[in-house]
Amino acid sequence: MAAEYLREIKEQEKEEASSPTRYLIKELSYMECLLEIISLELKRIERAEIDHEVVLVKEESGKHRLFDFMTGAVKDIPIFTKEEFKEYINQRAGMKVY
Repeated sequence: MAAEYLREIKEQEKEEASSPTRYLIKELSYMECLLEIISLELKRIERAEIDHEVVLVKEESGKHRLFDFMTGAVKDIPIFTKEEFKEYINQRAGMKVY
């Protein structure tokens, strides 16, 4: 991984220990930390995709809401009878209905 490569270069520069390389060591350490943060964030996203959960909740007011735990999105969902749904599809003729 890139973070491991940066660690190796940083260790090589520490061995030389001249003053111009101190700046390089500092910069490499900074990049190494950034890569570790990015790696942790990617792992979190992968776990979220595996544990992706969507829940439909009926509220007391009769409304329905869809909660997506991966993105944090909340969406109001209209509930149709079969006849209302057929009418809705007829109004959207020529469009994809997912």
